[in-house]
Amino acid sequence: MASDQFLIYNVSSKGCVGLHLRGQIVSVTDAVRLEHAVVQALPAAGAKHIWIDCQQLGPLTCQAQRALLRADRLAWQAGITLHWCDLSSAVVAQLRESGLHLLLHLVASSPCLCPSNLLEKVA
Repeated sequence: MASDQFLIYNVSSKGCVGLHLRGQIVSVTDAVRLEHAVVQALPAAGAKHIWIDCQQLGPLTCQAQRALLRADRLAWQAGITLHWCDLSSAVVAQLRESGLHLLLHLVASSPCLCPSNLLEKVA
């Protein structure tokens, strides 16, 4: 895998839903894929939460930040909270610089507060 290739893994276990993001969102296609992954995960999120593991998410372009915001708004409109977990300090700094950190539910602490049964699903 190229270091900037963007991959999304959708996992669910015991009533919990999670997305694992890997790489960097560098194109419109990547942004749309993120939005679609969130939309597809919404019906499975009976608990009203989707945990998004971002520990391997690369630096965010402006386009990537817009994609995060659009995905978050789609979930919010459906009554579901996205928890953006394990963001790197560089990504958190980017979100602070743009002010987006005020709009997203960031869980920047490590380890992620995501249910452990979701963390075990993707190596």
